Amino acid sequence: MDLQPGGFLWDHHDPVTGEDTPDIHYQIFVPIVKAGSKEGDLFAGKYAQRFSAKQICRKCHVPQAKADDHMARDKLKTVSEIRNLISKGKLGL
Repeated sequence: MDLQPGGFLWDHHDPVTGEDTPDIHYQIFVPIVKAGSKEGDLFAGKYAQRFSAKQICRKCHVPQAKADDHMARDKLKTVSEIRNLISKGKLGL
């Protein structure tokens, strides 16, 4: 791999066909946006919690420490559990 100011060259090997494609020129675009937390969330199209919570999901029992595992299949909250949270004023988590 030769790094260049305008990108880098890479030789690609396709394991399925066995073909080699030399010197593919990759030019990576990295946008830089200077923004605060709230503005950055809006720009990225997401919402991040700004307080401490034990659970991050309103619908299931995933602990916050394991919330980055997108393949996890955690137990869903039942209707009675959600009603109980609403009656106690704990609407989200």
